[in-house]
Amino acid sequence: MLFIPTSRDPAAPPVDMPGLILSTVGITALVYTVIEAPNWGWGSAHTAAGFAVSVVVLALVSVVNRRRRTMSP
Repeated sequence: MLFIPTSRDPAAPPVDMPGLILSTVGITALVYTVIEAPNWGWGSAHTAAGFAVSVVVLALVSVVNRRRRTMSP
């Protein structure tokens, strides 16, 4: 610790928790739906609902990120 300087950028923006959580939920719903769709049937209500949830949540990620204030000057 005495001879190694810190490598953290003091100007780094904080972690975008809403974007992180929403994108994790959206991608997880999409992957789960694609994995389970052959068992449920590609035209089933479960599959359609899974894809719909994925689209809505991932679109919400975009909305949240567009409204977020950036830290850059």
